[in-house]
Amino acid sequence: MFKKIAILILVLGVFTVYGQDAAKTTPTPATNEDDAKYTVVSAMINQVIQTAEGLIVEYKIDRNFKTTYIPNKFFRDKIAVRIDENNTNISPQMSIVLKNSKPHRVKLYLATKLSNMTYRYADLITDATRKKFEMDELTIEF
Repeated sequence: MFKKIAILILVLGVFTVYGQDAAKTTPTPATNEDDAKYTVVSAMINQVIQTAEGLIVEYKIDRNFKTTYIPNKFFRDKIAVRIDENNTNISPQMSIVLKNSKPHRVKLYLATKLSNMTYRYADLITDATRKKFEMDELTIEF
């Protein structure tokens, strides 16, 4: 009999605590940041070209190769983050954070001690390529 009363008191106590928490939380008006939906998409990197203006990244999404240009100012503003891995066994990849289905941030995972055709340096670039680095928003095609 004592066990039944103890269980009943515990059950009522739990429901009372959670019931009070639910009553205290009132919905707040939604702001634009609260309405934002974030999604992460991963892509395999085929080639990275380091230039004085920034990075040219060739990546593969949905069996198609695409190219994006990431200027150096995006790295300074933390829109793009380059994570250098000491492990040479990793394959280069990038994670794209989408905010309301638009590219918001990008993380590049690259191996530092790897010398092959994936990583290249370009000292001279054309004016057309230089103009592609003049952007204010991150543009990544899907």
